[in-house]
Amino acid sequence: MLAATTSFSKTSFFDVRNTPSEVGLLSETFRKRDGVIRSCVPMVSFIAWGSDVLDFTRSYDAYLDPESPFLKLLELDGNIILFGVDYDRCTLCHLSEERLEVD
Repeated sequence: MLAATTSFSKTSFFDVRNTPSEVGLLSETFRKRDGVIRSCVPMVSFIAWGSDVLDFTRSYDAYLDPESPFLKLLELDGNIILFGVDYDRCTLCHLSEERLEVD
């Protein structure tokens, strides 16, 4: 699950264990659960729990990096659930933009 902290671009502060998710109550509640691990990529951090946790919480530099959780999600034929938002708020759409080299 995405647990982005976009305020990092202004504050340069990010604590992987304590900085709240800025993408909603669901991700923030999940982030606080026992056993959930968060990636150390502040602007687009991911939180995960379970057998594939390390595949989704690795550090990466860009959406197209082999370590990117976005590519892992596609590899596993994963699903995206949008609660109360449209696709224009879906971060995974940026992967398509990068693949197509959209400005």
